[in-house]
Amino acid sequence: ILSSEGSVNPEMVMEALNAGAVGFINKPKAIVQSKIREIDKALITKVKITAQVLPEKLIGQITKTQNNHPHTFELQSAYQIIVIGASTGGTGVIESILLHLPSNLPIPILIAQHIPESFVHSFARRLDDLVPLKVQVAQEDEILQGGKVYIAPCNKNIIVRKNKETNRVRITFSDEKYTQYNYPSIDGLMLSVAQVFENKAIGVLLTGMGRDGVQGLNAIHEASGLTIAQDEKTSVVFGMPKAAIEEGAARFVLPSYEIAPFLVNSL
Repeated sequence: ILSSEGSVNPEMVMEALNAGAVGFINKPKAIVQSKIREIDKALITKVKITAQVLPEKLIGQITKTQNNHPHTFELQSAYQIIVIGASTGGTGVIESILLHLPSNLPIPILIAQHIPESFVHSFARRLDDLVPLKVQVAQEDEILQGGKVYIAPCNKNIIVRKNKETNRVRITFSDEKYTQYNYPSIDGLMLSVAQVFENKAIGVLLTGMGRDGVQGLNAIHEASGLTIAQDEKTSVVFGMPKAAIEEGAARFVLPSYEIAPFLVNSL
C-alpha cells in the first residue's frame, strides 16, 4: 500500500496489513518528482518482496478466534520470558499467536516488530483491544511483569537488564547500533534476553526479510534456551527464519498456527 493515510489514520493501515497487505509506505505530502525520490528505494524494495509472495500466504491461514480459557500452569515455570522477532508479514502472525495465549500467562512477552514508527502505538492498541493479555509499547526503565506484552518502540533499540540486588528486570533504551537492522533491532533485544535469562528464555523468530534476529536467536540457543522459527509454508517472507534454521539457531520449526499452543505447553 502506498497511501497518505499513514499520517492521519494509522489504524486503517493496520487493518489493511491484517487483511493481507504485505507492507506499507507513507506517500510524500507533495507528490512531485523530488518528493517521490525520497521513497523510491523503499518502494522498489517492497514491490520486489511482494512479487515473491504467494497470495495464499497472506490470507486464510491465520485464525482470529480468541483463547478464552485460562490454563493451569506449574507453580514454577520452566521459562521466565518469551521474546518474539518479526518483520514483513509479522503483524498478523503476532496477533494470531497472542489471541491463542491464555489470559493468565505467568511470564512477560517482549516483541520487536519491524514497522514504521508512526504505526507502533496503533499496533499495540489494536492488540490490547483484541487479545486476552495486556499489550503496550515498552517504556524505558519499565519493570517486566508476567502476563504483559511489551512492543518495542520503533525509534529506539531496546534491551533488558537485571538489577542484581532486587533481581528485577527492566527495559532499557540502547544507543548501540546493530549490523542487520535498527529501530527496533531483534538481535539487540534477543542478545540481552539471552544474557539476562540464559536457559530460562524462549526465543521466536517469525516471517521477514534479511537476517535480523539470527544472531540473537542463536545466543538464546547457545544459552540452552528454547528457540523456535516459523516454517516456510506459513511465512510470508521466509528470510529471517530460513537463515536461523540454516545457522542451527532454531531448535523447533513450526507453522504459525502451532506456535501459541507449543509455547503454552512448554511452560
